Amino acid sequence: NVKINVNLNVNLNVEINVNLNVDLNVDLNVNLNVDLNVDLNVNLNVNLNVDLNVEIKEAPKKRRKQQKSDEKGTEKTAKEVSKKNDER
Repeated sequence: NVKINVNLNVNLNVEINVNLNVDLNVDLNVNLNVDLNVDLNVNLNVNLNVDLNVEIKEAPKKRRKQQKSDEKGTEKTAKEVSKKNDER
């Protein structure tokens, strides 16, 4: 006959770095005869504080240089530049 009263107050600030290399060779021979009468009264108060700092930087966009003038020194309109690009 088991009576369990559990009060948990948990504050978690956790940084976990885990490297596990495990080799297990296990032989288990188990004979269990268990009679359990269990009363569980559980009160859980859990406070989790999680700080996330995420910084996202966007690569700067390259600006195309505009052609200002042709060989004669006259200004080209956007239409002329577009036309010339289409011809290529």
